[in-house]
Amino acid sequence: MTITEITNQVKNVKNSYLNDEITTEELIEGLEDIIHEVEGNDGLDGMVVATDDDFYQDFEGVDFTQLKVD
Repeated sequence: MTITEITNQVKNVKNSYLNDEITTEELIEGLEDIIHEVEGNDGLDGMVVATDDDFYQDFEGVDFTQLKVD
């Protein structure tokens, strides 16, 4: 994210709060979302989230020559 994008997101959250469009709790959540985007994580520090890649080999390693599609 660029500084301009971050600044615009913070301004949007601030204006939504000042216009009574969101609650204080939603303001905090909005700021936390921006922080997570800037840090490049989803807020699950210390937690490991398994992805499909952890369970399956990639498609390059799969032999589809015997695949039959009906």
